[in-house]
Amino acid sequence: MHEHLHQIVICLDQDFEPFGQRSRQDDWGPDCSCSCKHFQKLKISGDWGICSNKKSPRVSLLTFEHQGCKHFESEEDESRRND
Repeated sequence: MHEHLHQIVICLDQDFEPFGQRSRQDDWGPDCSCSCKHFQKLKISGDWGICSNKKSPRVSLLTFEHQGCKHFESEEDESRRND
């Protein structure tokens, strides 16, 4: 399944390498795998999801959890605000 999804995913320049041109070393930040509240995981594969963040260039796109986005927001931050 992973390989099939990898063939159809859209890669953007802002994604982390090797998907895009953003360097993890020079522009480090968390990626979707770090529990971004906007990463809606697919039931068929937890490594893949859809971004629901309207501020993100990946909004509404199929996204691999390590592609990354500068608009990461932690699920943990959200739960602290609700306490």
